[in-house]
Amino acid sequence: MKIVLSITGLCLATLLSACGGGGGSTTGPVASSTSQTYTAAATPGELVSYTVDPVALTYSYTITESQYGLTGAKGSGSLTALGTNGYSLSGIPGSRIQLLPNGLMLGSIKHDFGAGVKTVAVMGMSSPVSSLNGVAGTYNFVSYNCSTNSCTANYGALKVNSTGTWEYCISGDFAATTACARTGTGNLTAVSGGKFDVYDGASKVGTLLAMSSGGQNVGIIDLKDTRTGNANVFGKGMVIASSKVAVNTALTDGNWYSYGSNGYYTEFATSGTTLTYSNVSSGSTPPQSTVTKDSPWAGMIATSTSTQHALLAGFGVYVLADTATNYFEIGLKKVAAVAAATPLAVTSTSFQNNGVIPAKYASTAQTGGLNTSPALSIANLPAGTASIAIVMDDETSPCGVGSSACVHWGVFNLPASKVAIAENENLSAINGVQLGSNYTNGTGYAGPNPPSNHVYNLTVYALNSSLTGLAASYTRSQFEAAFGSKILDKTTLSGKYPL
Repeated sequence: MKIVLSITGLCLATLLSACGGGGGSTTGPVASSTSQTYTAAATPGELVSYTVDPVALTYSYTITESQYGLTGAKGSGSLTALGTNGYSLSGIPGSRIQLLPNGLMLGSIKHDFGAGVKTVAVMGMSSPVSSLNGVAGTYNFVSYNCSTNSCTANYGALKVNSTGTWEYCISGDFAATTACARTGTGNLTAVSGGKFDVYDGASKVGTLLAMSSGGQNVGIIDLKDTRTGNANVFGKGMVIASSKVAVNTALTDGNWYSYGSNGYYTEFATSGTTLTYSNVSSGSTPPQSTVTKDSPWAGMIATSTSTQHALLAGFGVYVLADTATNYFEIGLKKVAAVAAATPLAVTSTSFQNNGVIPAKYASTAQTGGLNTSPALSIANLPAGTASIAIVMDDETSPCGVGSSACVHWGVFNLPASKVAIAENENLSAINGVQLGSNYTNGTGYAGPNPPSNHVYNLTVYALNSSLTGLAASYTRSQFEAAFGSKILDKTTLSGKYPL
């Protein structure tokens, strides 16, 4: 096992120095004002809800779907900040949590997965996309699949179509650069929380999570195929995929942490095609090596060992498979944790948070109502904010909740410089701004007109880009489901009407 780790740790680390894809950089710090929950998958084929609070220095997780009778199993403990080395976990010795500013995380859980208690790697994302359009694309992948008493590591290509179908090619790509050793097709069905059930025929074989990262999509599939007697069984395990784009070596210099299927971890630094190890838990020290980018096809990495294949999943995530030893390794780039950031805030001179909304802001159907939109002041936009959105809705009956709420205001693509909004301001006059439709079927602001006391929630969103493909109207729930991967921060101002 030590020899295998030495080779695979080496190949991953040299891969890190030579691979890359998509734009952006992971060298910025992780800033958090509170806990963050990640939807994650573990290498044995478990779905996990994983919460990390880098300010309070705590972690907790719940296995939400298990192939080993562990559904509902939990773990929690304290964290010790290790600077760029992430966080160590109480209760799981030798493990780390690494967090990236783009919302990706690498952690671990410790349970009995059928062969005694062991620690396994977990990878997740904070804001998985919820639309098929957001997931659609051609990906490279590396996978780890276990059936009965054996596990295999594979690589290849897969396509996700906006129509809800998918297809895969193992050991090859769809451009015929390398012939597929095995192919297949299936369907995807959207479920709650940005998850998609993956079907092969009538059989559910996994759950897909995806997000956008630096111009690439990153995909994680939790494999849960328990069929037997079928040559195309996927087994239990994990797939990590990234959009098929050429490797960009400019993104890979830096320090890295990886975790292997044999239970060992590796730390190393990369510069160009050279790596330097700082910590290898197996005790071995691999020699230096070189890798070939875009081999055997665009976006893949070939190492000096012909049976090893790797890729960069978005910016800052690496995964490697050795198809001879069936070794699998995943890693993240190291970044420094920092103190809590000042959270996004919105205030109004029109009404106080959780206060009463004055009559002038109500519908003209109400006594004294002038349908005047409130004044807003927005503060503490996070770094990278490119646009602002505002959604105001009402979830008090007879309005519904979530996607069935009554929409009162939708403003999209406000420039990041627009942090002061006057009462009744004509926001549609601002270049690029789009107004959504409201519960009256008009556009813009529609004041409260309730039959009894109602609560109105106005949420301001800081986004990392402008928005395209907007629907006519969004409740807050619908907006967050559609554009979760673009939301950097959000804050809510609530008011009551009438008294």
